[in-house]
Amino acid sequence: MHLPRNDAHRAHVTQEMETNLLTHMFALCLRADEWATDTTVLAGDLSMPVAKVNQLFKSLGTFVAQFSVFCKSNPLLPAFRVQD
Repeated sequence: MHLPRNDAHRAHVTQEMETNLLTHMFALCLRADEWATDTTVLAGDLSMPVAKVNQLFKSLGTFVAQFSVFCKSNPLLPAFRVQD
């Protein structure tokens, strides 16, 4: 049986829904990676620009910096390590 395609019944993902999903996923990544993650890897996996991924991490209130800079300034601080 073939059902007619009706766009009214198709799921539509809005920009807000996509942002919500990505930020929740990034929060889980941070938790899984002991609060430090490399945004260049995530950006490559998601085929997204690194700048966009960094922007979403910043919207979570994370500290965005090069890992080497972060380690030298606060080696024991449990914060977020992401790449610029």
